[in-house]
Amino acid sequence: MTSTPQRRFRLTFVQRALDPDWRISPTPVPPVGRGLYRDSLIDALERNGVSTKTIRPRTKLLAAPPRQGRAQHPTRGILVSPRFLIDLVRSRTEFIICVEYGFDTFLTLLVARLLGRRALVLQEHVGRAGIPLSSLDTRYRRLIGRLASGVVANTAAAEDEILRLLHVDASKVFRINYLVAPDRHELCREPLRVEPPRFRPLFLYVGQLIPRKNVEIVLRAAHLLWDEGHEFEVWIAGRGPEQERLADLVGELALDDLVRFAGSVPYWSVGHLYEACDVFVMPSRHDYRSVAVLEAMRFGKPVIDSARDGNAHDSARDGLNALIFDPDSASDLAGCMRTFIVDPGVAREMGARSQAMIASCTPDAAARSLVAAFEQIEARA
Repeated sequence: MTSTPQRRFRLTFVQRALDPDWRISPTPVPPVGRGLYRDSLIDALERNGVSTKTIRPRTKLLAAPPRQGRAQHPTRGILVSPRFLIDLVRSRTEFIICVEYGFDTFLTLLVARLLGRRALVLQEHVGRAGIPLSSLDTRYRRLIGRLASGVVANTAAAEDEILRLLHVDASKVFRINYLVAPDRHELCREPLRVEPPRFRPLFLYVGQLIPRKNVEIVLRAAHLLWDEGHEFEVWIAGRGPEQERLADLVGELALDDLVRFAGSVPYWSVGHLYEACDVFVMPSRHDYRSVAVLEAMRFGKPVIDSARDGNAHDSARDGLNALIFDPDSASDLAGCMRTFIVDPGVAREMGARSQAMIASCTPDAAARSLVAAFEQIEARA
């Protein structure tokens, strides 16, 4: 018989929910909808004696003209409904966790101070969704760092930014891998019929088919390798506005025999594609931190990762479990792919390292580390 863990702390998560129909007039708080990553962490916290609830401030994203030199990443403003503050006051928990640095985080930290509660901020990676911080962003985040009882860094690069750029006191900074890939069985929960590839190695991309993801460069690299006479296969899983153009490009480059579009695959089935592939490719021009890379590593796969993905040189380490490439260079990507084509043993070795590296990154490990952070903060008070 499994005993119920003794309740040690009560915790409230505050994570904003975008709502295009948001209105300033008071409306009920929308139902909590947690993703699998957050589900896994919250379930692990419950197993480790932390009772949790989630509050989702309703927000509306406002587009703004792009700044000079940043045409691909327009700046945005966010309106936050103050309704969530009522729920925050009523939550009566000792600890509050905010996700990143939105205005809802600032409001939450002010309320926490007034109520004598301890609030932490989770920072996933560096910059502002991958874009370097402006001087205004930096000053604002430094203020958040002073108001917070603690700041949790998901990556080593985030920890360095928090300490060196935001000047947060080291005693308030906690390095915890809290964004962890689900277990393999979670991503294979539902069956998926997967036809075997005609050629090996099999390179896989999973994600949206949008310009930012830069899938075109995978096709152009494949064309270079096909012209050299190499045999391999590329699978592309996902949908998006680029799908038709990419399909046309496959025809133009005469790649019909080695490129397969898998379409949209249910999240509970995508693990079957990870199992089938030999190498995972993330070609993004800009990614805060691709979760697909972490998922591929969970399945023991080597990664060819864009230098502009947040996993590059962190979870995906060049020459260890990954090869890092310039996402503007098809020849650079082709060189990485060629490495796995000419020597299949490299994929097995790097894949084994991926699996070993991510083995300790589990929801329970993250939960235990968060509980230890709560204990340190409580002892300081």
